[in-house]
Amino acid sequence: MENTAMRRLREKIGGRTAAVPPDVESILDEGLVEADGCLFLAYFARRDHSPRSKSEDEIGFEAFINQFFIEAATVENAALLGLASLEMLVTVLQQHPLARPCTAILGVDVGKESGVPSASLRFHVRRDGAAWLSDDLDGYEEPVLAVEVDPIRT
Repeated sequence: MENTAMRRLREKIGGRTAAVPPDVESILDEGLVEADGCLFLAYFARRDHSPRSKSEDEIGFEAFINQFFIEAATVENAALLGLASLEMLVTVLQQHPLARPCTAILGVDVGKESGVPSASLRFHVRRDGAAWLSDDLDGYEEPVLAVEVDPIRT
């Protein structure tokens, strides 16, 4: 699922591709861990020591902990790097032994406020009746792409 802004951006970049940035590859290569009923990228789980409060929902907590950013010189490069990284994230979420059905999310910040275009990636486990994103992706001004990921069991 993608919003109109992402569809336009993907049309603009056409068939171009990019390599996953080495720092993102290192993060994703560490795999996943499970804690408190949540699924996390191991890299961030070891570094973030803030426990989830009883009132904090699991989806919001996962989306917060599992978020990372990729800065780029242009919006198009941010999208290319984000798409390549999203593809690797989806593979990790499909193939890891702890994998569960998840939603992986790519957002592209065009840099209006910061002046620096960037891609943000995050994911959360899919849970009945709850989601991190709004159902109306076109309600987001920035380009957004969400991928439903199911584990591949061999």
